[in-house]
Amino acid sequence: MEQEMISIIISVIVWIIITIYLIVRKIQFKKVEKVSLNVKKAREINDSYIFNEFFKRKRTIRHRTKSYKSFGKTNRRDVLGYYIENNIKSLRDDIETAIKNKELYEKQLIELNGLDLQTNNQLIKEMNMSIEKFQKIEKKLIKKLQLKKTYNITIYLIIYYQSPKGKNFYRKNARLNYNDIVEQYNIWDEKKSYEISARYERSIMSDSIRYNVLKRDDFKCNICGVSSKNGAKLHVDHIVPVSKGGKTVVSNLQTLCERCNLGKSNKL
Repeated sequence: MEQEMISIIISVIVWIIITIYLIVRKIQFKKVEKVSLNVKKAREINDSYIFNEFFKRKRTIRHRTKSYKSFGKTNRRDVLGYYIENNIKSLRDDIETAIKNKELYEKQLIELNGLDLQTNNQLIKEMNMSIEKFQKIEKKLIKKLQLKKTYNITIYLIIYYQSPKGKNFYRKNARLNYNDIVEQYNIWDEKKSYEISARYERSIMSDSIRYNVLKRDDFKCNICGVSSKNGAKLHVDHIVPVSKGGKTVVSNLQTLCERCNLGKSNKL
């Protein structure tokens, strides 16, 4: 019984000490917050940044495959790439929002971490606080003001196959975070830019460019030597294919007969 009373008394004393500590700490934090130029500037920095709103920050994508065989072949990159390409449920818009928000967030962090304004030392002394203690509390207050990551985006991906009669069910899950999603977006974006570039290079092939190349090559195939005089159908071909980054410039063009051009296809 006596031991129980001692335990209760100790617990009460510990509780009182902790409570007093928290009250004193709160008072100190309020005093620092009131006079700190860095904390004031940190608030101004926060207020100056406006982050874009998401359509949906967290989402679940359920993808059903047509057969068990296709279930085995389908991976998360295929499914995510398809949703990005077609911007299903504004996924692509949200990824672009996340990328912009991350840029703003990192810029904001640089500003917050670069704060080094000097507070009047006399004010600190009047607070009965050391400069070291003041700066320590100040740093904690600024860290507390840092916004949570405004760019986080999450996708719960479920790929599954269910047999026609529902007897068999197969499923694979993936939780994709910002880095996973943006990596796939960049693959899509690079491919899209590349396709646009390839279409452009094909579109600028003019009759004038064709004629100049044919004339330069003496109207003969550069591979087999057959000429238009022999009845050959001549093509102007990209030496480095546009599908591999080739440009529509005379130095990257050559004359080929139809047979050699079909045989070459998109090979270098």
